[in-house]
Amino acid sequence: MAAFMATFMAAVAPARADRPLENWYKPKLGAKWLSEELVAEIFPGAMRVEPLDGTPPAAEVYRDGVLAGYVFITRDAVKSVGFSLRPFTIAVGLGLDGNLTGAKVVGHQEPIIDLIMLHDLVPRFISQYGGLDVRQSWRVSLTTVEDKGSLDGISSATISAILFNEAIFGAARVVARARGLRLNDKPAVNLMAYAPVSFEALVADGSISRMVVTRDQVAAQGVNNPLEDGLGTIKNLYAPRLLQGRKRSKPVKHDPNLVIDLYVAPAIPPTLGRNLMGDTWYNLFVGGRSPKNLAVLLMSVGPYGLGGTKHTATGAFDRLRVIQDGKTFELRRERFRYFAFLHGDDKPVFSEIGLFWVPEETGIDPLREWELELSVFDEDGAGEALFRLPHQLDARYILEPSGVETVGENAEPIWMASWHAQKTNIAILVIALAVLTAILLMMEPLTRRPRLFRAIRNAFLLFVLVWMGWMVGAQVTVINVLTWLNAAITGFSIDVFMIDPLILIVMVFSLITFVVWGRGIFCGWLCPFGALQELLAKIAQALRVPRIELSHRTHKLLWPVKYVALAILVGISFYSMTAASTASEVEPFKTAISLMFARDWPYVVYAVAVLAIGLFVERAFCRFLCPLGAAMAIGVKLRIFNPLKRRDECGTPCHLCERACPIQAIEPSGKINMTECFYCLDCQIVYYDEHACPPLAADRKRRERAAAGVAVADPVPAE
Repeated sequence: MAAFMATFMAAVAPARADRPLENWYKPKLGAKWLSEELVAEIFPGAMRVEPLDGTPPAAEVYRDGVLAGYVFITRDAVKSVGFSLRPFTIAVGLGLDGNLTGAKVVGHQEPIIDLIMLHDLVPRFISQYGGLDVRQSWRVSLTTVEDKGSLDGISSATISAILFNEAIFGAARVVARARGLRLNDKPAVNLMAYAPVSFEALVADGSISRMVVTRDQVAAQGVNNPLEDGLGTIKNLYAPRLLQGRKRSKPVKHDPNLVIDLYVAPAIPPTLGRNLMGDTWYNLFVGGRSPKNLAVLLMSVGPYGLGGTKHTATGAFDRLRVIQDGKTFELRRERFRYFAFLHGDDKPVFSEIGLFWVPEETGIDPLREWELELSVFDEDGAGEALFRLPHQLDARYILEPSGVETVGENAEPIWMASWHAQKTNIAILVIALAVLTAILLMMEPLTRRPRLFRAIRNAFLLFVLVWMGWMVGAQVTVINVLTWLNAAITGFSIDVFMIDPLILIVMVFSLITFVVWGRGIFCGWLCPFGALQELLAKIAQALRVPRIELSHRTHKLLWPVKYVALAILVGISFYSMTAASTASEVEPFKTAISLMFARDWPYVVYAVAVLAIGLFVERAFCRFLCPLGAAMAIGVKLRIFNPLKRRDECGTPCHLCERACPIQAIEPSGKINMTECFYCLDCQIVYYDEHACPPLAADRKRRERAAAGVAVADPVPAE
């Protein structure tokens, strides 16, 4: 009946498409999320929308009575699971030209996106999608917009932004294929298909063309003494720039008959460009360029240089040119970039590597066969030998006008993009963790030198606060723990688990240290907010701000509070991760670290209040209220070693270590409470101090008296 009424109204009111949207007559559209108002928002100019239909379900949208595109939600087409492992729903508009018309987040349960972000940052992020071509590769930047083909992420919620982005484009491509959209009337370079392929395989299948020029060949054209001015000659027989020290570099056998061994590859097809250059360089130097340009990666071995020793900022290269259909295209220096090396251990060691591009305005056609012409000059400049290397782009890299091609099954997983983009940060973090491990393994010699140890610890805490916390956002929060806990119960997702490499590495390292040292390594050394509290406390002590010492009984009453906070958050998370995200604001991490106090005043006041309390009661939040600390404390049960040294005199009668502990984690009995210990190692400084620790002081004085020939009674240990 609904379909009949729709047809009847279309017949009796042919002009309804010209009426304002609010005056449309529509039957039920087939889903609660679908409304005329939503369609008007994400599909500008829409005048009519039909009910959902087809597989995957999509609603036809009309302008002036003509089909203009489709509206659909991501969940109906692709997996749409967020960082919380809960589904999100994004409504998307797709035009018949293959461009997105808009998008809107209809619902989500992302814990990192709190209510402030929901009304500000998320719409700003989603607003970028209007007009984007679904045939192109679009990535979410982890910092700022890097280049064409890059989208600005959601501050402090980049993981969610990446998952949103993949779902939007994945769903749009599925709908386009299902509806048989002709997104191009002519063949074009396929910017969607990608598969990991080795360099050797690309050469073998003709994707990379190769030409070897020898002295015998140039001599046959009258060039008896070809120039030897390439970077390979300058760097000891073809050794590449900046690669001599790399482990994978192997000596290149010198062939006295070789002039140049030249490899040529188009760089715009992702299977070629990404495999050769890596994701970062591809995004920086190739991604976003028009597929109608010709971008060529040249790689050479041998004494003959690509550009010669005459380096200028502009002008054409006299040794290289592209020829197509009898027309010569200059390769110009202003459209050229040198590379020191190619990423990946499968690549040979090259003398020179360069990327040229020829703009489409010149008339070049990257889909048709072209030739690279190489001139080899004699040393005296009198002779010139010409060689041509033909190249035809293989059909697998061409998108025919039959619709959207299926993205390759071997396409790179979502999380790998994040790991590639953060390679430098990962390396820095791994080095920092190695340094921390060395500090802990050298605990005894370092704590015997208190000034050196405290300088090292303060410097490391400053690094954790500034670099890990404020610069790269490696602040672990209780939300990470809740997300993984939910994943263990509701379903594991490798993408969500692996997508934030810095957080994952810190968490894995912390789990490993649980076995040896307990929870204190994360809380005492790797938590940016903890580092901020401790550094502020040290400044307060230097300014002689009085400290408040709590009794052991007060400690025993306050310690369980953080476990109660953790239990409440765990219970809420199974009901709603959105509610758990709001409740997790008990942690001021997001305000003080992730957003650097750039929030509304209630959040800032709370964070400042917590830090202010810590000036008088050191690390009060960590000790009594932190739900993440409670989760970490549970990990103490995994500890099988006890590297912290104690003596029989500790606690009975000596209490020096107990008083030296800044967080009062040592009980009156002298036992260290490892569930509360932050591994500041102040107790170990006292333990090895011959002037402070009574047993050591007694031994020292005994030795001194013995050396002087005088007997002395043991001193009474300090109370």
